[in-house]
Amino acid sequence: MMEIQIRKKDGEVEVFQGEKISVAVHKTAMRCGKVISQSQLTKLIGLVEDKCKKQAPTPNCVRIIIPVNLIHDIVEVALKDIDMEIAEEYKSFRGYKKKLSEQFLEVVKETEQIINEGDTENANRDSDLIDAKKAMSGETLSIRSMLNYELPKVSATAHENLDIYIHDLRDRLYGSINCCLFDMGTVLKGGFTYNGVEYKEPNSIRTAGAVLEDVMNGARLQQYGGFTIPEIDTVLAPYARKSFVSYIEEAQRYGIANEEQYASEKLWQDLVQTFESIEHSLHMINNTFITFSFGVDTDRFAKMIAKAILQVRRAGLGTKGVPAVFPKLVFLYTDKLHGEGNELEDLFKEAVSTSSKCMYPDYLSLDEGYLGEMYHQYGKIVSPMGCRAFLSRLDDENGIPYFTGRANLGAITLNLPRFAIQAKGDKEVFYKLMEENFHKAVKVHQFTFNKMRKVKAKTNPLLFVHGGCATRLKPEDTIEKAIETFTYSIGYIGLEEVTQALLGKSLHEYPELAEEILLFLQKLIDDAKKETGLKIAMYSTPAESLCFKFLKADRQRFGVIEGVTDKEYYTNSYHCCVTAKLDADVKQEIESRLFHIAQGGRIVYNEFPHTRNLKAISQCIRYAMKQGLYYGVNLQLDTCLGCGHQDEIDTTCPECGSTNILKINRICGYLGYSSNELGANMINNGKYDEVKRRVDHFTN
Repeated sequence: MMEIQIRKKDGEVEVFQGEKISVAVHKTAMRCGKVISQSQLTKLIGLVEDKCKKQAPTPNCVRIIIPVNLIHDIVEVALKDIDMEIAEEYKSFRGYKKKLSEQFLEVVKETEQIINEGDTENANRDSDLIDAKKAMSGETLSIRSMLNYELPKVSATAHENLDIYIHDLRDRLYGSINCCLFDMGTVLKGGFTYNGVEYKEPNSIRTAGAVLEDVMNGARLQQYGGFTIPEIDTVLAPYARKSFVSYIEEAQRYGIANEEQYASEKLWQDLVQTFESIEHSLHMINNTFITFSFGVDTDRFAKMIAKAILQVRRAGLGTKGVPAVFPKLVFLYTDKLHGEGNELEDLFKEAVSTSSKCMYPDYLSLDEGYLGEMYHQYGKIVSPMGCRAFLSRLDDENGIPYFTGRANLGAITLNLPRFAIQAKGDKEVFYKLMEENFHKAVKVHQFTFNKMRKVKAKTNPLLFVHGGCATRLKPEDTIEKAIETFTYSIGYIGLEEVTQALLGKSLHEYPELAEEILLFLQKLIDDAKKETGLKIAMYSTPAESLCFKFLKADRQRFGVIEGVTDKEYYTNSYHCCVTAKLDADVKQEIESRLFHIAQGGRIVYNEFPHTRNLKAISQCIRYAMKQGLYYGVNLQLDTCLGCGHQDEIDTTCPECGSTNILKINRICGYLGYSSNELGANMINNGKYDEVKRRVDHFTN
């Protein structure tokens, strides 16, 4: 039998190993979103061996030495008999040295820009800070590696052309998850071991708060999206009860009169200090996206926790009482508890008072639609992951849906305005372009699942090993079983601009087209879920920086088009044009019909002037809750950092004359700061233009 040997580039000779070719070709198949079977690989190795033997000078040779470059050529030719697309990808990847050189130059250019000019991709990430510059500089290499070497080629090209946008590319290289509903209650209960340190279950609310803060900050670093602790009032109530009992015993030991009052006052102090600590801690951390949901637990201690969260937020940060923007707060609303005269109406009033001063909390209706069905039929609350992402239904072995302890593995956004421009008024062309690019996005999710299924649980132990995830694993287990329960988001942008491009009208003038488009997208998603087995979900993309990135590219390519590219941004998802002068209820009604289609991520806002009219704010919130919305109140919130005066301030404080004004705006789903002290690099040009153009939907 003829022995095949390979002469490597350094001159060393080794025996031919078909397994090496199998590994290389398998990676190539993954890059182009294909699956190659073991039988195909076996056939390929056989073809390669046959072609190698034909290189022998005589048929009776005992041994033949083949240069490694010739082996690559032989594999390339043999692959054409197996799969032409994989063969082409294998051929193109062989030029990796040239690619690597080009990538290095791109990384150097992008890094210099970050260091010298900053970056405005995320308004909650201050690129003036050294830690942000260091992280962003490293991320440029991650992004280039994903685009050039990891992702399916057709999808990477679509991303670079901005037909689609693959979010958080910088993080996908490392096998991290996106956003989650972290099961903090399970992690705290019974304790856990982390980095060699044994954490006991807390015996007081102060300790529980401290451990929660450690777990929260440790776990969120292993992911890149929003980190939600759902129903935090319920999670912490047992530890508040422990503290209360301890204070009762203390009062009895020392003969303190009115022990109930004493214990309640001491517990209240603990709760306030716990949430003050969390708010100040998160304010000091760059790029954090923590969300707390709460508000429906009628337990005495859970209610105290909810009130403490709200009152601490109203008190604000520092000497001027600046409202915190993290954690994001979500108030869970049901009319049977929060309606007029009902058990938790007072808590709802606390929330409205807080929103009037701080914008947060946002409000999530548990009474209508999909969210209402989950709550009233099963007693399950579906909190948002981060700012707006929601999990789709998944049942346990008993047929009961569950959400806490599940997560998302990334989002890809379709550039719908571009497809509408290219369609030139022809809806059939628009839908064809939409479908073509949708499938490119699906390839990314398939690639992500195949990449992530091999990741070990020990890479994110607080989530996968210690109970943050509903699928509890051992450190050396792969996370495949867990990520089978996760969702995969496909988002969209600019239905306002699509309506303008196709019909010459605004979305609020003809919402039927937007509804038709979302139903078409949902049909594509339903078909893809059956085909891939992945839990793909429709996502109304926040598009903080993407609103400008897509717009800028399309204006450069297609020119200025009235109503489409004649400003600095594309409108987020299904939202009405920000300049449309609509009453609050009318805007809610228009967007509600679209909200209920896009179940994987959605929110509705109204714009308000700076007001203390709590009755009006309350009425708008209750109207939104009746429609089953996830709803945010957008207010003009300006604080003078000279004297602390809060009002709608343009450039100069009317009280002290200071021009050092801190403005809080809802940049997308999250709030963000801007001021002359913070600098101009926190908000990109597109989002800045959009915020300036917003009109109120309510007048005092």
